[in-house]
Amino acid sequence: MLKMSNRLILGIHIGHDSGAAIIKAGKILAAVNEERFIRVKHYSQVPLKSIEYCLKFADVSIRNIDAIAFSLHLSPKQYFPFLKLDKNFYKNLAKSEAQGFMKEIITNLMKILRKLGNLIFSKEFKETLKYKTTSPTYFKPFEISSNIPIYVINHHLAHAASAYYTSGFKSNGLIVTSDGIGSGGTSTAVWQAIDGEIMPLLKIGRNGSLGWFYGIITEGLGWWIGNGEGKTMGLAPYGDPEIVKKKLIPFLPIYKRGHLKREYNFSYPMTLSILDAIHWHFQESEYIKKLQQQFKREDIAAAAQNLLEKQIFELVSFWVKKLGSHYLCGAGGVFLNVKLNKYLSENLDLDEFHIFPNAGDGGLALGAALQADYEINKKSNYNAISDMYFGPEYSDDEIETILELRKIKYEKVNNLIDVCSKHLSKGKIIGWFQGRMEYGPRALGNRSILMDPRNINNKDIINKQVKFREPWRPFCPSILEDRASEYLMNSRRAPYMITSFDVFPKKIEEVPAV
Repeated sequence: MLKMSNRLILGIHIGHDSGAAIIKAGKILAAVNEERFIRVKHYSQVPLKSIEYCLKFADVSIRNIDAIAFSLHLSPKQYFPFLKLDKNFYKNLAKSEAQGFMKEIITNLMKILRKLGNLIFSKEFKETLKYKTTSPTYFKPFEISSNIPIYVINHHLAHAASAYYTSGFKSNGLIVTSDGIGSGGTSTAVWQAIDGEIMPLLKIGRNGSLGWFYGIITEGLGWWIGNGEGKTMGLAPYGDPEIVKKKLIPFLPIYKRGHLKREYNFSYPMTLSILDAIHWHFQESEYIKKLQQQFKREDIAAAAQNLLEKQIFELVSFWVKKLGSHYLCGAGGVFLNVKLNKYLSENLDLDEFHIFPNAGDGGLALGAALQADYEINKKSNYNAISDMYFGPEYSDDEIETILELRKIKYEKVNNLIDVCSKHLSKGKIIGWFQGRMEYGPRALGNRSILMDPRNINNKDIINKQVKFREPWRPFCPSILEDRASEYLMNSRRAPYMITSFDVFPKKIEEVPAV
């Protein structure tokens, strides 16, 4: 077992929001999502550019890596055929997956065998046997030595690790993970961290998926599952949750006292890959679409948000009280919902509440690497993250080269802050670009759009001219930490735009564009 003090672990996530991360002795060196390089939102294939960046940043080749951690529920040989895996690898992987999918496996066994038979006897399959390798030539720089240990980390365990091992909590903590669905059919899980080890307390299958519930509402409102949930959340404050709530409850998994009390048997989603990004379709979304003939979409969104908050609270509050834990971590796509996180912060008795900022599947590569590092070293004192700037940065020379290539006029200034302040006061829009890129969906000051919030028209200008999106879409504004208590009710430290606040009524008129 590896225990060297300078061990390098490469984390790889293959699936929607694929990406890579590299850590050294538990310290995060680099982490990035593939969509940032190839410009396909929620890219779902092998993150070659991300792997390349992480190795380059660490100044190593893949042969210098001490261990590789994958976050996926299939064999990594599907993507890296040259891997040599332990003889028990497939046995353990199949056992893990079967725990969640046993019913589906039995139901569909004959279909699977029939398709497998057709494949084996096909002409195309026989032709592939002539070749020694099935990987493209451009995979050569990523060929992994057979001596490198391979870890395949369970989807929700990787989520849990991303949250707990970046929290800095020195006390034992409670971890909750929630999304659409992950390895073994798990949609929701509760974990306890004791002396650094993350141990499962509860796992809920597909029929308890609050991520899928919110997703079918999102699709029914006309948006992309896995991308448009932020629109549903943003539309919710404009509606009345009580008007249409009863119409949505039949699709809602119901939790009581920390456990799933009533399942909802979701239809099996159809999947479609467009530009290597995954799109889902649920039959239930057709009903939600028809509801808009009777009810306002704002009211549907408001009801969905209200129901989500109440069910997650019903789950989490029980375990907070049962374990007597005042340190809570969260991850999984459901925890990208800033209104939900606000509700939990204000209604739970907590000393610390840490949501991993890249809470969706985009954070799985780092979570897998951190979990593998713990399994290797059994280290229990991981430090809290101090920022999320784990992506690439560019020198002035590199930037100037691109500007000149594109024939874009530019000017270098010495008093940058003064110049920008004057532009903002005149109603100008500034694209702020500095340092390393943020890891995750939030712009945290290194790749940000700046505009004066005192002008009510500026919100519409950015939505229409820059972001090209609906006029009601909200923003994640920034404020100086030492001024936050002047404007924000229940003010608390929140550096990662993963929660929200109410503004004091007397201050609303000062920042009408927010």
